[in-house]
Amino acid sequence: MNSFQLVFFQVLKSMKTFLVHLFFIWILIIQALHLGNSGSCNSLSKRCEMRTDKLDKLLCNGGFQKNYLNSTSVHPRIIVICQVTSSSFDPAFISNFPQLYRLSLINSPNISKFTQPFPNHRLQVLNLTRLGLVHLHHNTFEGLKHLRILDLSHNKLKQLDRHIVEHLSELQQIFLRSNNWDCDSHLKWVLNPLLGKKLMDANHMTCGVLKYKGKPVLAVMSFIKNLRNECPKVDSKSCNCSLDLIVWSPNKDYLVPVTTVNCSRLDLDHFPASIPSNITTLLLTGNKISDISPLLTNPKYLDVSDIYLDENQISNIDKLEGADWLTKFRVFSLRSNKLTAFPTFALENGFRKNGQIGKIYFGNNPWICDCTFTPSFKDFIIKYTDLIEDIDDIRCAFSEDDDNSLKVISELKLSSVCGVPSSFLSPLDCLNVLLICLIIFVILKLLYDYWLYKSSGKLPWIITKIP
Repeated sequence: MNSFQLVFFQVLKSMKTFLVHLFFIWILIIQALHLGNSGSCNSLSKRCEMRTDKLDKLLCNGGFQKNYLNSTSVHPRIIVICQVTSSSFDPAFISNFPQLYRLSLINSPNISKFTQPFPNHRLQVLNLTRLGLVHLHHNTFEGLKHLRILDLSHNKLKQLDRHIVEHLSELQQIFLRSNNWDCDSHLKWVLNPLLGKKLMDANHMTCGVLKYKGKPVLAVMSFIKNLRNECPKVDSKSCNCSLDLIVWSPNKDYLVPVTTVNCSRLDLDHFPASIPSNITTLLLTGNKISDISPLLTNPKYLDVSDIYLDENQISNIDKLEGADWLTKFRVFSLRSNKLTAFPTFALENGFRKNGQIGKIYFGNNPWICDCTFTPSFKDFIIKYTDLIEDIDDIRCAFSEDDDNSLKVISELKLSSVCGVPSSFLSPLDCLNVLLICLIIFVILKLLYDYWLYKSSGKLPWIITKIP
């Protein structure tokens, strides 16, 4: 294929994309005009009126009048019903109008359900907008085998069964904007290429559930789908992954998922090798993990903000010195492990560079209390008191022969771990005092000899004895 052909096909592809977008815009315009025209029944009093000048349209305000059912002179192709005050609606009457092409039941917020499914009919356009529909049974529209356009926008729907869309074989367009979508597994069909393409206003659908409220349905369902596909399995044991929240980025130009991966109490002896992208919180409580080096070596963990490693077998965290993760984390919990000591500078260097630390947990570990480790550890605890959430649980290890057993380290007197000298001055202190005294004596003797020489001309005695 030469360059001219490549250019030609690229132009055709661009034209095709342009025409598709133009077609969708045209559909939306027609839909808007349709909604505007169908709302003209609001101007009627509570009655029905046949308008033959508009494609045999029957307009009804307040509900459908039964006297039209037995009329042999009324053959509407379009019926528009609005301002219905009852809480339910019976669609069975359409069986009396075999020529009916379009039915619009609109502007009736009291209607929350249908008394029965729609009967078998050749209806092609069904407009059910601005009602109070909360739930639709999966067989509500099964009798409408020839339905091509279904408008359910501006209702209170939380879920829509896949069956409704999937089994209406001739359905070409469906409108679902302005509903209270739960955005759970019942709505995952919107990502299906075959079914999703029938959604004309998918980009305008938003979630109604609190944790995703106002967020685009397509984006939320995509996050949920990716999270489920990437949720880790370790040694045939599956973790539990959940999308807790979705927030806008600081510049509000993209969405940020807040996700939790719970791999607690799965008898794991190592970190999952692979975790979902955009993970926020990782729970590994109640396992047999002893090595935390993945926080240093596995780049997938670099952006995990909150890590809970409680009730594991971790005895050493020295490897974290210099780890980039320490400069980014928000919550780090190591409660109920086997930690006895660690070089405080290994964590402190990272803490100083981290501007988003929220909580740290070190409680219920068997900390050593001696003069080598405790002073620096106590200073570390006191320095980060505002961050350490369980400071009262950070205690000396249990020991029957130690007076400091199970004492709170932050309240521990250093004299109780380092001891009190038996005498006021140690031998080294005495030597230092002696040296200071000798230095002072030499300086004073030098000053005296200098004064004696200046006043009497006599040289120091030691000088006269030197040959």
